Amino acid sequence: QHVLGAGGAFILLLQLFMAITSTGSAEIIAVSSILTYDVYYEYINPELKQRRLAMRSVFDSTVKEFEEDGHVPIESVQQFMDRLADNRFFENEVSHQEVAHLATAINSYTKPDRRIATADLYQSVNRAVASNNIEGLILLRVSKFFTGVFALFMGFLAVFL
Repeated sequence: QHVLGAGGAFILLLQLFMAITSTGSAEIIAVSSILTYDVYYEYINPELKQRRLAMRSVFDSTVKEFEEDGHVPIESVQQFMDRLADNRFFENEVSHQEVAHLATAINSYTKPDRRIATADLYQSVNRAVASNNIEGLILLRVSKFFTGVFALFMGFLAVFL
């Protein structure tokens, strides 16, 4: 306080508080990620990993079929989404109308010959599949649970120490 004054002491305490809370937040995220992916995903529910790998192989094999030509007919996209829906890849039932909407959206990126570049298709469909499947939702819920539990633990630790 003698060197920096009252304002400087306040700023120093504020910086110290921010550094400690930032470190605690990073620890919470790190621990919840480790518990989710290294413990839960590997040991508690390994069937989830096997199902996810099986669905990923369906996705990758279909995309490899697309890559042979370099461009993809829209009808192939509809068949691909139907394959994913038939394999119960999505949490909820995917209607044929939703598949048609996806094909229409992808069709807006196509060239006049109704074909789309494989890289564009892979990115757009992978994003849709990754954000809509049940395995991802389960892992997200587990990660939130571990984050909450560890945050409570850190809070109790801070209060009692």
